[in-house]
Amino acid sequence: MMKSTTFQIVVGVMATIFPALSALAADERLSDFEFTPTSRPPLKVYMALPAKVAADTPIVFALHGMTRSARAVRDAWAPAALVRNVIVVTPHFDAKAYPKSEQYNLGNTRDAAGKPLPAKEWTYTVIEELFDAVKTRTGSAVGEYSLYGHSAGAQFAHRLLLMLPAARVKRVISANAGYYVMPDDSPAPFGMAASGVGAAQACRAYGVPMTLLIGNDDDDPKHHQLNNTANAKAQGPHRLARGWQFFLATKQDAAAKKCVYRWTVETVPGAGHDFDKMAVAAAARLP
Repeated sequence: MMKSTTFQIVVGVMATIFPALSALAADERLSDFEFTPTSRPPLKVYMALPAKVAADTPIVFALHGMTRSARAVRDAWAPAALVRNVIVVTPHFDAKAYPKSEQYNLGNTRDAAGKPLPAKEWTYTVIEELFDAVKTRTGSAVGEYSLYGHSAGAQFAHRLLLMLPAARVKRVISANAGYYVMPDDSPAPFGMAASGVGAAQACRAYGVPMTLLIGNDDDDPKHHQLNNTANAKAQGPHRLARGWQFFLATKQDAAAKKCVYRWTVETVPGAGHDFDKMAVAAAARLP
């Protein structure tokens, strides 16, 4: 079942959304700026604009993985900004200011001793602050944003949805995450209870549309970036299996809690742990 094709990519759509990028370097639609959050280190932000920005122009955040290649992510999404008429924002959580997964994709929710930190110090809040800054810069006046992340960025995306209930996110695509916040009693950062996600908070998150997008070939149990600690392996041998297990477990949890459940899982045929192919699939589904 996990290897079945559940997501169809139309070749014509791919060609339309992601044409050759050779002319993008001089494109005035591409920009970057420095942003200083209230309680987290400053960071560079890359942005791609559509041909015209109006008050109702959607905003999409596209998050990088542990390679920290924010500019490349922005450039890969730039054609989608034009074709889909959206503002694409890619913050760069650089390795100096946000050195480890604890500071980036795990959100800086705990200190070195494992003690919970106040929410104002979480990295997830950077997206909320940046959303307001982007609206001021561009003139968009939308009230919500969409969020996409691949690999470590996928962990960031689904964790933000679960752990930051006041977030103004309307749609999430979590692509090829290495492991998840499961609805069980696993220790943090593997389980919801230990991570501070209660029943009401989980229900709220389940009601926000999220697609777990998984490469159909992202099934290497020895991938060099895959977390293979005991708690991660308990979720499955590889990313494909872990994504399906997370979906099935949360769907069952939502039913038990009588929550509205708007999450889906889709596989991308021919894609392994491949940012470019996953970005093509995600761009067709956002905002």
